[in-house]
Amino acid sequence: MNFFLLFFLSATCCTIIPLQESYSNEGTICNADDNCTWQISSSYTGTNRNAGTARNITAALGYACSYYFFQLLDAEHNEFLFLSNFSTILIKGRNTSEGQLARTVWRIKVWEGALIFYSQGDMTIANISFQYNIINHEGTPTVVPWGFMISLTGSTTYRRSLTLQYCEIHGQALNSEQIQFAINTNKPEKVNIISCAFYKLNVKQQDRGISFVNCPLLVIKDSNFTDLLGQEYSGGIDIIDNGISLTINIEISGCTFQRCFTSSIDAGAIYINISQSTVEASIAINNCTFNSNKGGNSGAILLIFNSINSLQIYNNIFLNNEITEVNGAQDVFILKTTNDLGWSASQAQNFFKVALEGSMSTENKSVKYQVFGYDANTITLNQFIIPDFEIKYIKNPNGEGEEQFITSVLGDESTITQIEIILVGSSHTEQVIINSSQGGNRNRITITGDGERLGKYVTLSGGSEIEGKDKFIITVTNEAKGDTLIRKIEMVEWKGGFIKIDGGNTIALHEIRFVGGGSIIHNIDKNLEVSQCDFKGDSQNTEIESFIIVTNGIIEIFNSTFQQGSFVGIDKGCIICNGSNTQCLIDGCEFTQNKIGSQSAAVQVVSSSCTLLQINGSANKRTIFSGKGNSSPHDGEGLNAAGFTAEIEEGSYVQFIECIFQSCIDLTEGNLISSGAICIFSKSSSMKSKAESNIGEVSITKCKFADCAGKNSGGIFFGENIIPASSQYNIFMNNRLTSQTGSGAADIFFSSKELLDEAGGIEFVCEGVKYESEAIGKIKIEGFSANFAPYLNCKSREVSSNCDDIPCGGTIGMNPEDCPWIDEVELEIPKEVPGDKEDIDEVEKETKKMKDFPVGIIVGIAVGVLAIVVIVVVVIAIIITKKKKTAKSNNKFDPNMLAQNLPMEIQYSHKSSTLDEMNKIMESNNW
Repeated sequence: MNFFLLFFLSATCCTIIPLQESYSNEGTICNADDNCTWQISSSYTGTNRNAGTARNITAALGYACSYYFFQLLDAEHNEFLFLSNFSTILIKGRNTSEGQLARTVWRIKVWEGALIFYSQGDMTIANISFQYNIINHEGTPTVVPWGFMISLTGSTTYRRSLTLQYCEIHGQALNSEQIQFAINTNKPEKVNIISCAFYKLNVKQQDRGISFVNCPLLVIKDSNFTDLLGQEYSGGIDIIDNGISLTINIEISGCTFQRCFTSSIDAGAIYINISQSTVEASIAINNCTFNSNKGGNSGAILLIFNSINSLQIYNNIFLNNEITEVNGAQDVFILKTTNDLGWSASQAQNFFKVALEGSMSTENKSVKYQVFGYDANTITLNQFIIPDFEIKYIKNPNGEGEEQFITSVLGDESTITQIEIILVGSSHTEQVIINSSQGGNRNRITITGDGERLGKYVTLSGGSEIEGKDKFIITVTNEAKGDTLIRKIEMVEWKGGFIKIDGGNTIALHEIRFVGGGSIIHNIDKNLEVSQCDFKGDSQNTEIESFIIVTNGIIEIFNSTFQQGSFVGIDKGCIICNGSNTQCLIDGCEFTQNKIGSQSAAVQVVSSSCTLLQINGSANKRTIFSGKGNSSPHDGEGLNAAGFTAEIEEGSYVQFIECIFQSCIDLTEGNLISSGAICIFSKSSSMKSKAESNIGEVSITKCKFADCAGKNSGGIFFGENIIPASSQYNIFMNNRLTSQTGSGAADIFFSSKELLDEAGGIEFVCEGVKYESEAIGKIKIEGFSANFAPYLNCKSREVSSNCDDIPCGGTIGMNPEDCPWIDEVELEIPKEVPGDKEDIDEVEKETKKMKDFPVGIIVGIAVGVLAIVVIVVVVIAIIITKKKKTAKSNNKFDPNMLAQNLPMEIQYSHKSSTLDEMNKIMESNNW
């Protein structure tokens, strides 16, 4: 179908429905051609043109249409999308079961330079959460996509467009990992970004995070840019024109730029350079907020242009922006490279004052402008008065101070200003409830200890050790609206819990000690951030409630310790993620000296909504799991591990990097599936292949497992319906099984050979696996008797030619019936091990005794032995003679005679094909 026919179909068949209307219209978008409406899900086995179903967008694009509408059905979509056609494309995120919109997570799990790359076509993407991912590439954790999240490169002769609506791009949990371009466009016809969010992006040196080059029409509305770090031009948005565009229209309105930073000499939030263009541009940056941004010559906006038709920087708010260059401007720096209009100094000043009408700043002389031929001048914007920020000091009842109780300074329903409440003294006792009549309408509430600045923590309790059942020291009710920050506090044990969160916005807990039994319960669809906190239980002999329970939202935990807790039962452990929790991110934490009982774990994830779980460390700060685990046998059903357990949903992704599991021991008995370190299952009850469902994936790389023990695995247990994406470059030492019954392996056990093969096979999945001691452990696959650990260890330490062939079952596509089952006792061949010093001494003593024997006795013994040998030789000779005579009378192909020489043929008569494999093993002596 040629271009002209496509153009004709576009005009006659397909009516492009506006984006908002398409949300409420679940029917066909094209009035005359049903084939341009597709439902995309990994659960589909193929591409069905008539039904309009496909596994991915690429497959559906194989059917020509001028307008495509793709509805993503899964919670997570994994695909690298490359486009090179002229079509108009709408990609929309999934709907929930209630018909409400829900962002689909889109990411890739392979090494690719882009997620979406196209040079032709008009694309609209709605309601997608684009997420970066960390994979193990050639032994190194690598961020993917490593180049672009979205890249549009057009041409001067044929331009294309991009629209993003209700989307987000974030580098959440990447920490110091760096990306290149989040969005990169060059020569598009137009770009629209509406109601989107960009946050936590860290851009590589010499690259730009959000870049628009030679874009004649750019509209960015009602979007947020938060915590962005750039190395060139700006931390936020770069807009550049090289003199190619025939018109330039830029509109940025209703946006928030917060904590955008660049290490270059340019701008913190927005960099615009259209100085090479000779056309008169129109630029409007209106009704935006710029808060705490930092750049070289401008904290917020740097604008460089040649000729301008219209410039509006109206009604913006500039708060606490900073610069690193002495001659820069904290908020706005404007440079006009020509004076084509012949302005005088006063005319130039008047032009820019009008352009900044209605904008306010917290700083004086925060705007600087310079016109070619004149020196730079400054402008002071209208002063923005920050709403009252209260500071209140609280002392204990016996001390001196403004107030004695936190509750008394929270304010009433009319109070909206921020407040910092500082506790003074060594201790404070109070139950704090934040609701609509007590501080619930404040933008932010901070409660901090160390009021005397002595580096000490203030103890905060809710009452005596016998008080507080079903109560909490701090409760944030569902009537609260703002952020809550708590730091430099030591909360001590009582009958109740520590903190309960039923409302408000972001909750941050920094530098807090939680001592004794007590929980933090997070029940809202917001972020809970825990950093540099210490959790310490009563002791290993006293059972306590879980330290942290998250039933909703996202939890991020950094550089914190969890120790001396004793947990028994379902949903018990240091960290429990259940209910509607969506993401759990743990980095640089330590779980030590905890006693983990039946059906509990140090970290346990049983949420039906959790799509991303990352437990990461680094070479400098590993995440550590260490402790007794279950110190006594116990029965039960379900799954168990002393370190980590998870029952994950379809579409979930679990990742471990740079973790240590030391002495994680679980003594489970009965029907409970048990692993010492990691035990992961899928909630799906029926066995599926990756082609049938978007089942969960697990990646465990660069971790160490030592002295761990469990019933089914000492190290890692990959349950059914789990894609074992990677178990590469892990180190094992002295792990063991606590039971000889049931399936399992001391180090790694794979429950599904089919899914292991889909992940690339055991050689790829376990690439780089090593053992630190001479004793090699066990790595096994369900249904196969072979131990793959010696082979994998050899491949990691030697050149391939020095290693034997991979054991039977290791090749992709092999089934259990292809390999004979060999019991472990048959496989084990004792190695000659030199005796130690004590053994040698015993031998020498016995030798000395022999020297002391009388000669006559020795001669007598020798004669007796000789006689016995002669008799045995005679008997054997008679037997051999009789057998030869019998053999002559028999056919040499008699099956009965062959059976005597081939006992395996009898035992596995229905598997004669396996005999050759066994003979090869016997001939090579590779048992």
